[in-house]
Amino acid sequence: MSAVDAPVRATFPVTKIRRPLLRGSLVDRARVEADVAAALLHGGVTLLSAPAGWGKTVTLARALARLPDGAAVAWVSLDEDDDLPRLIGCLMAALDPFDLPWRIDPDALAAIATQPGNLRRVADELLNALASTEAPLGVLAFDDLHRVPDRRAFELLDMLAEQLPQPWTLALATRVDPPLALARLRVRGELSEFRQPALAFAPAEVQALRDLLGSRGAPAGDELLARTEGWPAGLRLCLSAARPASGEAQRLVFDYLAEEIFSELPPALQGFLLKVCVLHELRAGRCVAVAQDPRALQWLEDIERRGLFASTLDVADELTLRLHDLFRDFLLDRLRREQPEAWAELQQRAAAVETDPLRRIAHLLKAGDWDAAERQLLDAVPGLLPHGGGAQALRLAAQFPPERRAASPRLALVRGLVAWPGFEWRTMQEAMQLAVDGFERTGEAGPLVMARALNVLALTATGRIDEGRAQLLALGPVPPVPALQAQVQVANYWSVGASGPAQGPAACVRRLVDILSAGAPPALWFSCAPHFMLIGREGMNAALAQYVSMARAAAGDGHAPLRAVANILDAWLLMWRGELDAAAERFAEVDGDNRWLGEPRNLRIPMQSFRCLWHALRGETAPFLALGEAVLADVDSDPQRRGTWRGVYLYMIARLAAGLDDWAVAGRYLGELQRTPADQEWPYMALARATLAGQFALRAGRVQAAIDALRPAAAGAHEVDSFGVHATSRLLLAQAELQAGDAPRAAQALAPLLGAQGRDEIGGVLATGATVLADLVAADWQGALDAHGLAVLQRWLALSRRLRAGSPTATVEVTAAPGGSPLPPGVHPLSEREQEVLQRIAEGDSNKLIARQLDLSPHTVKRHVANILDKLCLASRGQAAAWYRANGAGPT
Repeated sequence: MSAVDAPVRATFPVTKIRRPLLRGSLVDRARVEADVAAALLHGGVTLLSAPAGWGKTVTLARALARLPDGAAVAWVSLDEDDDLPRLIGCLMAALDPFDLPWRIDPDALAAIATQPGNLRRVADELLNALASTEAPLGVLAFDDLHRVPDRRAFELLDMLAEQLPQPWTLALATRVDPPLALARLRVRGELSEFRQPALAFAPAEVQALRDLLGSRGAPAGDELLARTEGWPAGLRLCLSAARPASGEAQRLVFDYLAEEIFSELPPALQGFLLKVCVLHELRAGRCVAVAQDPRALQWLEDIERRGLFASTLDVADELTLRLHDLFRDFLLDRLRREQPEAWAELQQRAAAVETDPLRRIAHLLKAGDWDAAERQLLDAVPGLLPHGGGAQALRLAAQFPPERRAASPRLALVRGLVAWPGFEWRTMQEAMQLAVDGFERTGEAGPLVMARALNVLALTATGRIDEGRAQLLALGPVPPVPALQAQVQVANYWSVGASGPAQGPAACVRRLVDILSAGAPPALWFSCAPHFMLIGREGMNAALAQYVSMARAAAGDGHAPLRAVANILDAWLLMWRGELDAAAERFAEVDGDNRWLGEPRNLRIPMQSFRCLWHALRGETAPFLALGEAVLADVDSDPQRRGTWRGVYLYMIARLAAGLDDWAVAGRYLGELQRTPADQEWPYMALARATLAGQFALRAGRVQAAIDALRPAAAGAHEVDSFGVHATSRLLLAQAELQAGDAPRAAQALAPLLGAQGRDEIGGVLATGATVLADLVAADWQGALDAHGLAVLQRWLALSRRLRAGSPTATVEVTAAPGGSPLPPGVHPLSEREQEVLQRIAEGDSNKLIARQLDLSPHTVKRHVANILDKLCLASRGQAAAWYRANGAGPT
């Protein structure tokens, strides 16, 4: 389990989703603004494409201001550091005020988009949410789209443009045409284009700007128009500088005229601008820290008053400006040329006040402060990965000098952490080994412990058990940091889980719970969740039950990923006790969380395995086989897991098929298992293979061969048991000993099961099958098995038969409310909390207001809204409100 699987709200500067404020001093450009506004009303894609300085941002912002009241506008300003996950995260935050009826956690979409083949799914979720909103008009506006380097972002935008529902429009402001299917959109009449001719100042607008800014000696309007061809930035420069524009390239003209304007500024303002130009946005507090000038607010007000190529951003707490790209580039170039010695220090100061981790790291990289940049990158990784930020982390790591990348243990640790959530065990192990070697050289205790612990996990997951154990023994004293102490227990859990002793995993879980119970946040509980495969090991049921209880309390209503992990473990515990109805009810809760979270990989494997075993225990062969094949296909598609885990799933399918008396299927998978290399498998798999071979030998009448295989398997399985191999080997050995006529040995084989697992840890017993249990119950024990032992066997057999007889389960559809009134097809009861949320929706409250009224997080309210819409078979909040008005609180 990895903490990076848990979706949380991404962090980025709020200025990225704020439109520029409209200054009263701007020239009225009603013609082009009205045309753009009309295009936005038309729908489809509105494209503003022109080089720098053509007023795209201002034109789009002012056109949006012309839209009717109630229009939903999601604005995203893009940067060079924005890739697909960050773009999605910004868009979700920009859409948040409009309470879209999400059917999946919007904060999970960024991570989902990075998984192979899932981009279409993300587009569909977004399109469905947009189509179900009640806004009379909506616009998704992306400014400075040319800055985005990630082609996947354009693939997503292309999918949105292809199927964008009414009344939504996609508005794009860019210096170059984006790689979208623009020709197709033109043919369909769904593309409105505004290029240089449309964005150029008209004669009357030129004259108005001249009247606003020009001095007595300013050129006439027609002369200005001829020289600049209506280029907005050029016009402003001409009217602010002492010299007119020439016919040179626009960038050269800008630099030339900007030099003229800059030279006319007060020297103190020049110095201030050269220092603060390293910042993405200018705010007084940050500017004071970077420029070390207490007059920062005064200078910002002066910049705004002078109209020095800066936009005022809609940030309520303090004046915030963004320099125009052309002007900022001019200042940065001048700073590098004139004050190269100040460059690194200014970048470091900017990093110190930057709250966005990506921008902070970028500042440190520009400063050449490699050590600080490494530390910041390592600290940022846990926050980046939940949003699919692995590629971003690797891209930042690639910006370090090659020799640094090769030698740095921190960068190796970053690469290993990025590999972890995808279960890229080999990649993770190679990186962690480099990190371990590096931290040993530098003597950094905390990072060394983390790297070693994660290396143990990766080595164990790839079947290198002894090497992992050696790394664990080399840990030494663990610093008193809960996260490190907990991670060491997770590593130890995997190590003793693979190699024993029998009680080792349970002891690790108990110590883990003690550490986490001292106030650990939900994310740490989540990242340290025990793997389900050791369920049934001695003492594990009680230890896991303790973890489940405490983890649920830590999760509360606000951490769905942790709640889902705790519930799937609880479902396994219930199933292992033979309580399939209760297990199914708990699994239904997991399934709901799983859908809301976007079916994350960390839940997929335990859920698929649960379904597979649940159907097998109920004697439902067809769904069991289909799910087993799906589990096998999943591991076969992953070369980093295949070597260690393919045999596990082949054994499980063959063993369960044998328990169902489907010997043809069992034989087919046994043959596949025998052809699968075993060199990377855990020790218990040698015993599992021997157990299965012994079972087939027994079926073929080769009793002694069966005994020869089963005796060593039964003797060793207790210490390294997984998925109930110990129980199966002992039941089969007892059956073989009875067929050999040795009832005392048969009773001796059963004794450990009847003593330790006679009460509730019987998943392995039930998986072995009713036929084996029936043979043992019907056998002539010749007094070797006492009445208690026989009674336990009879109870197991009765339970197995009852489960296979198809007793009512929690999966039966609810068809009527408690009062007896029938519900429409597909409609499900609402919980008490969902009824409260539904009532607030009907009263017109927003998600944020509902959250305040009910003391919930906005995230939890979104989940309740999704549940309400799903249970009532509705598509929008408006439909939910209408349902409430027609039916009251809804089904209960």
